[in-house]
Amino acid sequence: MAQTKKTTKKASAKKAVQSVVAKKAPAKKKVTRKAANQAAKKIINKVGRPTLYRPEFCQALIDHFDVEPNREVTKFSSKSDREYTVKEANPMPTFGGFAQKIKVGAQTILDWSKVHPDFESAVQQARASSENYLIVNALADLISPAFALFVCKNYTGLRDIKEVLEVKEISIPESPVEIEKRIAVLNKDIERLKAKM
Repeated sequence: MAQTKKTTKKASAKKAVQSVVAKKAPAKKKVTRKAANQAAKKIINKVGRPTLYRPEFCQALIDHFDVEPNREVTKFSSKSDREYTVKEANPMPTFGGFAQKIKVGAQTILDWSKVHPDFESAVQQARASSENYLIVNALADLISPAFALFVCKNYTGLRDIKEVLEVKEISIPESPVEIEKRIAVLNKDIERLKAKM
């Protein structure tokens, strides 16, 4: 049954494309595949539920991620009968939390960033704020190092740096005659360089 629905949708989309192409194209011109695909995209984009995206979500996303990494909290010690202050990490802002706040799915946020350039810019700023949150709190030892490492690798663009050393093979001459020939070539090169100076 699902296959029949797909076939029916394809057939109706094909008919719609043909009708659009027939209306747009002059009778004598041959319709190119590119023009047909562009017409199909216009029709396909108009099908479906309208987007929930609003331009004001850009600033709302930036505001959601614009939190101080940590705060000072005053606590009371019952043993010493004194108050003292400690630093605690603020709750970490996430894309899932923002999606929940505006009542959409987390994948929708990523989809919007692919379609809307201004929202993509806001997502990049949010990622930078996340990285700052993690770095500041990890260096202050306010969050678990294992958690910080996991989130940095999987949630942000931060990665371990791997140094790769290039290893070159050097052929070592086997006989003394070959060694003498190489020395002679090197001496000639040295003489030529001295002559140029």
